[in-house]
Amino acid sequence: MSEQTTIQAFVRQDQAGDPTITDMLGSEMVVVAVGKVQEKITIHKGLLDNYAPAMSKAAVLLSTQAPIFELDLPNVDVAVFKLFAQVMYSGGQVPSITATMLPLTQIVLIRSLAQLYTFFERYHIKFELCNKIMDRIQDGYVVMKTFPSSDFASSIYKNTSPVSKLRLFATSCLAYQLRMEVDAGQLDHFKDFLMAHPEMLKDFLATMKGYVPETDPRNRQCNGEPGCTECGSNKERMAGMTGYWPCYFHIHYGYLHNGILKIVRPAYATEEEVEMYTDPGCYLWNIDGHGAY
Repeated sequence: MSEQTTIQAFVRQDQAGDPTITDMLGSEMVVVAVGKVQEKITIHKGLLDNYAPAMSKAAVLLSTQAPIFELDLPNVDVAVFKLFAQVMYSGGQVPSITATMLPLTQIVLIRSLAQLYTFFERYHIKFELCNKIMDRIQDGYVVMKTFPSSDFASSIYKNTSPVSKLRLFATSCLAYQLRMEVDAGQLDHFKDFLMAHPEMLKDFLATMKGYVPETDPRNRQCNGEPGCTECGSNKERMAGMTGYWPCYFHIHYGYLHNGILKIVRPAYATEEEVEMYTDPGCYLWNIDGHGAY
């Protein structure tokens, strides 16, 4: 898909009519038992209906006398689920890593964002939230002036699917580092690391085929196209910098199966049960003037 086509396909048309938190909440509640300790966290079911329909469908009605449901998530980290709740109740706002944070706080938050992203992949959370998290991860590494560590990249591969955009970001960072930052003394370590991770090596080689030298995957570069909500009227925002197309690490296509949007087509589903899905718009693009949210 060309860049111009990408813009036209991903400009949001419905932002003025997007539901508010008040619209979403409703009266039904879900008591979620999270993690091995089964900590009970109560969430409005309306939020799950909007952001996580797979979870909402899995919730079991406890009693016909009161609109209270129950959901068991024993394999989910409590801190990650609480961050998810924070994002839902803020209307889809994902926390940012800032320069004023302590270095340790920055590291903890960027790891939490990566964990939240893998959680979203596993439980088929709304694509837009995945994309916002990816953007915050990119921005975080810009603020921190660093790249994903080898341990962090290994963890990403252990906890994501083969088509994960988080994997693509990790290997793109490796490609940039190899071309721009790795000196001769580090090459053996770099080679040994990739050889020890066959899946990552395969993806890394695929990434290198299309890699444009000096292109930094931490930066989102719109090339001055109209409708970019990040640049707005500031055409000099990316002056002297290089980056990837803003939606390069986004998810905008998927498969609708039993009312749940998935990144990967379910192998067990028939052709009649699956419908191809295209995102109605990306929050980074906005030609009709409403702005990003």
